[in-house]
Amino acid sequence: MKKYRVFLNTLKEEKWIQEMADNGWLIEKIGLCYTFKEVEKKSYNLKMDYRIFSKQEDFDVYVTMHEDYGWKHIAGDKSSGSQYFFHEDNEKENELFSDENSQRDRILRIRKMLRQSIAIALVMFIVLLSQGSITISALINPKKLYLTTDLWDMSGSAFWSAFWIETPFALFRGLFIYALPIMIIIYVIYSYKIQRDYNKFMKNI
Repeated sequence: MKKYRVFLNTLKEEKWIQEMADNGWLIEKIGLCYTFKEVEKKSYNLKMDYRIFSKQEDFDVYVTMHEDYGWKHIAGDKSSGSQYFFHEDNEKENELFSDENSQRDRILRIRKMLRQSIAIALVMFIVLLSQGSITISALINPKKLYLTTDLWDMSGSAFWSAFWIETPFALFRGLFIYALPIMIIIYVIYSYKIQRDYNKFMKNI
């Protein structure tokens, strides 16, 4: 079974994959979509980690170390960041992040990833803004996405004809213009939530 989902919140993604496993669908492959295989319902423990490795050897050691403890690596490579594991036993002692330090470090890695994503998106936005590919006027006033001369001064059938012809192009331009700001806002919100979770975690240890 294949499912198409987009997650910016890695913890929600982890929770969703776990729920699928609880319902008898074990994650098998992750790419453009999530591929699941039907399995007998039993206790599976699904966890995500975030690690980037400069050397393949370090990545292989990382995977082998977890597999020695019964954690099967499902998806991810040395440069993908997101790493997916499952264990065929859902007992507490078989947690991938079994101590406070490992739990804290995972949160810090996710927070770092988010802040890097925000920085990259901001740089791209500023560059596109300086080159004129994105304009503040179009961000504020969606009518600027329509390039037909005097479109908004037309009336009747002439207006509707020009409007419907240009709307697909305006939507495409809007997608390009609004994508980065929306992405930045989402990442900032998620980064705030991760920071809040980290603060709560630190208070409880």
